[in-house]
Amino acid sequence: MKRWIAFHALLIMAASSALAASAESVVSRFFPPALTVDNLNKPVPIKSRHYTFVLGDLNHDGTQLICAVYWNERDGAVSVLSPVGDGSLIATVSPADMPGRSGKVQLLDFDNDGRPEIVVTMDQLRGPSAAWIYKWTGAALQLMGPTDPEGRDAYSSDLADPTFLDVDGSGSISVIDHSWGRGPCVQPCDEEQVFVQYRLFQLVNGNFKPSGDIDCFKQYLRGTGAPQAQTDSFSATDPAAPRQLVVVNGERDGSARASSARVVLNGQSVVGSSSFNQKVGVIRLPVALAANNTLTVTIDGKPGATVTVLLLPSK
Repeated sequence: MKRWIAFHALLIMAASSALAASAESVVSRFFPPALTVDNLNKPVPIKSRHYTFVLGDLNHDGTQLICAVYWNERDGAVSVLSPVGDGSLIATVSPADMPGRSGKVQLLDFDNDGRPEIVVTMDQLRGPSAAWIYKWTGAALQLMGPTDPEGRDAYSSDLADPTFLDVDGSGSISVIDHSWGRGPCVQPCDEEQVFVQYRLFQLVNGNFKPSGDIDCFKQYLRGTGAPQAQTDSFSATDPAAPRQLVVVNGERDGSARASSARVVLNGQSVVGSSSFNQKVGVIRLPVALAANNTLTVTIDGKPGATVTVLLLPSK
């Protein structure tokens, strides 16, 4: 019996390897022709043609499709392909503003409907990675936004270095965008001031819509050793406006939750240890801010637990 089980396991491994090899051959064969030449119409060297891919049940019908991202160190493209038979290309898009540096692709079910969306991130020469989120319609890739109003085409995304969180405990995933830039410094200075802005986007009728700027976005990890209080400071514009404190306990899948933690805002305890346990995913409550604020978080319990704190406009 043991020998049969081992042989059966080898067959499964071999079948999985064959599927992966077949998928990779399809992805390689359908490398976008537009990425094989540069802006002067000269051939792009083979060593500069890259791709990565994942397989997923995009149609929620048990059929595996291939989601691939391609790049040539200048431009990028995204394709959905079928591994059936000799393979086939179903749809592809080449956003004008997609940089052709190192790319990644993952599948996330943002609206919790059983049909995963396609998330593509591309490194940029400067600054954080750019990101695109596509809805698969069954025949085409549809950008779910947000769209850059100054972009060069309808696929110009306005996301940078995003974090994906369920901020309301509904099962739907929101997007936290990490925008940054440089502005003139206050004299005397040696360089421009770097500013960081966090924006929250949530799904509204199938598209990501802005849900307000975030005063503070911090993620904390319970390390080894004795629990340590971790303190950060942040400023708030229009501090008299009502705010909401959102504490996300653990990861999206319910892992890495803290069984005990404390959140202190401007010297006042706002969330105590009794509010945390392994079944609590999100804590929300109204708070008041000052122009300049301090946030202190202490995570007890086992190492590896994570707690994310956001200060949002009240709805």
